[in-house]
Amino acid sequence: ATGLSASGIGRRLEAGEWKAVDDGVYVLKGATRSWLQDAMAACLATQGCASHRTAGRLWGLPVPKDARIDVLVPAERRPRSTRSIRVHRTRATVAPVARSGIPTTPLKDTLLQLAEVLSPAELEAAVDVALTLRPGVLYDLADTLVEPLSRALRREVAAGQDVAGPDLSRWVRLLLRRRGGRGPRRVQSQVGEHRLIAGELLVE
Repeated sequence: ATGLSASGIGRRLEAGEWKAVDDGVYVLKGATRSWLQDAMAACLATQGCASHRTAGRLWGLPVPKDARIDVLVPAERRPRSTRSIRVHRTRATVAPVARSGIPTTPLKDTLLQLAEVLSPAELEAAVDVALTLRPGVLYDLADTLVEPLSRALRREVAAGQDVAGPDLSRWVRLLLRRRGGRGPRRVQSQVGEHRLIAGELLVE
């Protein structure tokens, strides 16, 4: 409703031309309600972007449906959660991408968020699909989860060595589970020549 006065909006609502779907967000009379419409309305109402389960659905990941829309906003903004919108805040810089025309957290960030809300089995399924969409997200996750490991692996990739195998995939999955508080406290693995211990985040 940008550009219209409060009285102008009120007249359209009273006449039944518009219908309010959230604070400051309206649809035309007769418009078909859809989940995508609700997701866009939540982003507009909060000036945020789709995140967590909502972002997972927009990325095409197999996440459980949720009646509420998840949105992420900068920490300094103060929109409140409602019955239909769940607001999350972050101090990190997020560069949303468009999914079905809706501002959405990037795939890597979405997986990190899902690690906090999905069960281990649900997270595994989401990661499987994410890797088919963008195999490189494995390195993006390694960047965030274990930066020294990422640097070592990227050197090997630059040298033409193939290290994006099942060991690295297993390691990243375990760290995601630990991030969500659902993984083992100590995990030892081997990625190429690197010995990894999750409990101490040791990289050799």
